[in-house]
Amino acid sequence: MAEAVPAGIHLRFVDDIAVMWLNNGENRLNINSLRAMNAVLDQVESNESTKALIITGVGKYFSCGLDLAWLSKQDDDTLTTFFSAFDQFLARLLVYPMPTVAAINGHAYAAGGFMAVACDYRIMRTQRGWFCFPEINIKLPLQPPTVEMIRMKIRDNLVFRDLVMYGQRVTGEEAKEKGVVDKCVDMKDLMDTAIAFTRERIGADGFDRTTVHLMKHNLYGIIVEKSKRDISGAAAGKLDTQEQLKRAHDARQGKARL
Repeated sequence: MAEAVPAGIHLRFVDDIAVMWLNNGENRLNINSLRAMNAVLDQVESNESTKALIITGVGKYFSCGLDLAWLSKQDDDTLTTFFSAFDQFLARLLVYPMPTVAAINGHAYAAGGFMAVACDYRIMRTQRGWFCFPEINIKLPLQPPTVEMIRMKIRDNLVFRDLVMYGQRVTGEEAKEKGVVDKCVDMKDLMDTAIAFTRERIGADGFDRTTVHLMKHNLYGIIVEKSKRDISGAAAGKLDTQEQLKRAHDARQGKARL
């Protein structure tokens, strides 16, 4: 199925289950990819027969997070627009009015991990691919609402500390053992498993969308309300956002060369 997906972000349907395919290399997030993903979410909601959404990638990347190379070159107005759109996208996904499943086909780093965590369920491939929040290593502190969202999904205090505070990266097998993902399967079985897993949960009739949205909002609404961030400065109040992103990009490039 993945081989037939062209480059870009695309929507496919498997009967009453929608599948958002990410096929942009490392699937890094910038303003264009956010617009494309929101357009897919709009399409899914406009299809009244759709009962659930699966998000997956093509190749060895689910998503490697923010497009730091692009972000580090933007002015303050563009950064404000982007981060507002990014926060709104995560909040939208978190309270999306139907069950959501991240079928993690490969590396899920930073904001790619946030996207997976915002989904209701996570299924990850075995053997290859890392799940990681590396913000401490690239000197880009997590925003409090993001930390709260992850805390709602990763309940074990020691796992939360290691992954969120200290950027431990885990394989699919380790993510399953630590309770970060619901299932871990061979790559060749990933989509079939995700479809079957989703169908088991929605049953024949699915769920009322309004009720699902309200239930999720009751669970996560405080995170949604707090999701607006101060773009004007960094956590320490000494670096502006553009400089912080440039340093994060440089730090990542340095790690990539090791």
